[in-house]
Amino acid sequence: MQEKLIKPYRVNNIEFRPSVNLISQEPYYEIVKWYDNTFYGKDDEFEKIGGRLVHKEYRYGISENLLKMKETCFTLAVFEDTNSEEPDIRSVGKRPFELDPKENVDFLTVMNYGFDEITKKHLEDNRL
Repeated sequence: MQEKLIKPYRVNNIEFRPSVNLISQEPYYEIVKWYDNTFYGKDDEFEKIGGRLVHKEYRYGISENLLKMKETCFTLAVFEDTNSEEPDIRSVGKRPFELDPKENVDFLTVMNYGFDEITKKHLEDNRL
């Protein structure tokens, strides 16, 4: 039976969402910051060389998916110990501390949602 995951919750450009560890395939929860993807729609600036997309002028490579997504994101924080009544959160470096005041309010709102939903899920999963 597949684990029921908590629904994503986004406030402006800050989002709580489920994700999957690429190595262990275990689900986890994270908070990400979305931003405009500067590569979106710039197919004409890249060429395929040996199966890779390479910028015609500057010669760096990117994933082909980046040309198709209007937004991209990076992780601000990851929830840990989500199988307990009191999960923890670990920041990625000092990224959460680099948010502007509005983003900080959104981060705290999304983080609170994450804590509440993870705790609720733990209690439901461990009901006798």
